[in-house]
Amino acid sequence: MDGLECSEVFFSQIDLGDRFDAEYFAKEYIRVAQNLENVHTKKLGAFANFVASAFYPAATQLYSIGDTAFVRCVDCIDFPIITAEQEDRFEKIPYSFGTANKGVSFLTQGEIVITKVGTPCYASIVEDYETVALSRTVLGLSKIKGIDPYYLMVFLRCKYGYEQLYRKRELTIQYQLTLPRVKAVDVYLATSDFQKVIRHLCEQYRDVKAYSYSTSFDGEGAITSAINYVTTEELPKIYILEGHGEAELPASFRDQIEKENMETESLSLLTVDAIPEDADCVMIYAPSSDISQEERDLLADYASEGGKLFVAAGPVPDSNLDNLYSLLADYGIEANEGVVVEPNREHYSFQGPLSLLPDMNSHAITDSLMDENYSPTMPVSLGLTVPE
Repeated sequence: MDGLECSEVFFSQIDLGDRFDAEYFAKEYIRVAQNLENVHTKKLGAFANFVASAFYPAATQLYSIGDTAFVRCVDCIDFPIITAEQEDRFEKIPYSFGTANKGVSFLTQGEIVITKVGTPCYASIVEDYETVALSRTVLGLSKIKGIDPYYLMVFLRCKYGYEQLYRKRELTIQYQLTLPRVKAVDVYLATSDFQKVIRHLCEQYRDVKAYSYSTSFDGEGAITSAINYVTTEELPKIYILEGHGEAELPASFRDQIEKENMETESLSLLTVDAIPEDADCVMIYAPSSDISQEERDLLADYASEGGKLFVAAGPVPDSNLDNLYSLLADYGIEANEGVVVEPNREHYSFQGPLSLLPDMNSHAITDSLMDENYSPTMPVSLGLTVPE
């Protein structure tokens, strides 16, 4: 049945005192747990003291006389590092009220907040504030020891930390995190040098964020990539074709390939009789001249035996790519002469009708772009005919 996912779970894996539902045993969660079994980990509870508050003031007049940032779930989701840039976003409660109220807990610089209800499972680190008060929608990790706190925050935000937290949510009136479950999260113990790298990424993010809200933070991707690298027996290998005036891969594209733990190597078909057996993919990126008939035949043989081709090619001056396009035609993709001109002003950018602004539909590849309201621009595009 399309869309049906099945996981095989042994009875020995079931804790009858824990969640016992289909989501808990989803394949992705099981894969995360299995990968972490193959690296050096330690329980989160070993690294810090855990604190929580039972207080959430309903009286707005308390906020109006406050002097201490009052951290709620909404203050953490989009802010991995809590800095003075958020000053205007915080509600505040009086410090004297908090210290006199046993239901209020505090954190200091270098300690970590985790959202526990509302939108749970997001970690943030306190940086510019000597003291913040916690609402009941978050919990705190204080007196962190044995691990760099910035690395720990980023780990908890990466795939391997966040998905553990998400899996450990407990359903009461709504899904929320509880202290015992959070303490049981497995933390990947990276080398001290790698932890310093992650801390440096946090510092760069903070410095840029101070004057720009458009920067992105990808320390989480670095940790996810590191764990994937350690737990993957064979890394995918991409051969990048050369010898036809190919353009250099954009730096962001190459960085993403490396982060996905894919090895790359240049390939000239002039000196081989077949595509290397360890090729998981052959990439042809922006050639300025055509491949030969012999090269076309080598690539066709490779593809017919299950090999994968990544082709990015378009109009080139003073040349035709007939052999390359004939290879694509074997798979129902016909390259048309000329470039696409868009007459509808809503679908081309200010650069003119040759700079297309296509509509995007929901897909695993495009969803993250759509969430951030990105608009893809496709200048000087070749027309393709693809069978329906």
